[in-house]
Amino acid sequence: MLPHACDADANRLNSGHRMRWPFSFGPRQQDISGRSVSDYKKGILALLAANLIWGFAPILYRALDHVRADETLAHRTIWSFLFFAIFIAFQGRSRELAGLATNKALRGRILLAAVLIAANWGIFIYAIVIGQALQAGFAYYIFPIIAVAFGVLLFKERMQPAQWLAIAIVIVAVATFGAANGAVPYLALVLAVTFALYGIVKRGIGVGPVMSVTAETGAVTLLGVGWLIWLHFMTAGGIAFGQDWYDSLLLILSGPLTGGPMILFSYAAARLNYAELGLIQYMNPTLQTFVAVMLFAEPFSPIHALALGLIWIALAIYSVAAFRAVRAVPKVPMT
Repeated sequence: MLPHACDADANRLNSGHRMRWPFSFGPRQQDISGRSVSDYKKGILALLAANLIWGFAPILYRALDHVRADETLAHRTIWSFLFFAIFIAFQGRSRELAGLATNKALRGRILLAAVLIAANWGIFIYAIVIGQALQAGFAYYIFPIIAVAFGVLLFKERMQPAQWLAIAIVIVAVATFGAANGAVPYLALVLAVTFALYGIVKRGIGVGPVMSVTAETGAVTLLGVGWLIWLHFMTAGGIAFGQDWYDSLLLILSGPLTGGPMILFSYAAARLNYAELGLIQYMNPTLQTFVAVMLFAEPFSPIHALALGLIWIALAIYSVAAFRAVRAVPKVPMT
């Protein structure tokens, strides 16, 4: 999952409530933007670590391909909530979480976000289990462009001609990818669309991704527990958890593997600019594509390569346009 950098957690970190980090890079120097060079390096390392975990996450779910996808999703939700809740408690923010959970004005938005992220996680797990990890990686390549398209359609955001060109190239890339697969890449499209919609819903929550996703997973945790109970008593095979220590451990690890990268990303978001965050983020789908082709031996034809080449061209056009737009914004003098 790729969380959004513009959030309250980043603001909290920037305002002095910085998380402890177990290493140091010597004297605090300043770069040209006024950032501490030490903080910059830590941010880069945190972002690289987050993307490494996201990129290799399909290996965990492929190891659980004999477990029902809905059971894996239920465990991912439950253990993610416990992981996040412990982290929030460690930060001394449990009351803030309780206040968010009982906020009637935000309850509907949090529940909708919970449904969208659960659907996204479930489809991702399903794609890995059925041997479509390549589609999952493709989804997170096209997600930024789809998110921009939603911004235009729903919020009347204005785009530069270069960004329109990027969207057009993505449409061609999706069609090319579909031709390579012999079918519309519906899993990739649904993954990208649900994650883009999730980001839109989270706009109105007004708290950082770690806090909000804790509330979201908490909103559906009881549903996950109930589903596991139903599977245990009402299905012939029961549930995998508890029958084998290895499977049980992997199901538990799905929580930290979900929560850890998001916490690392929030840490990085407080220390890096949008251009740095955006460029390194493409490491995630690149690694997922590598895992799909090299480790899972999924089919990868020259047409697949063409589709990915088109995506990289579109992302390059989009990134350059976005970077120029950011540089065109007048800088506020630091005091």
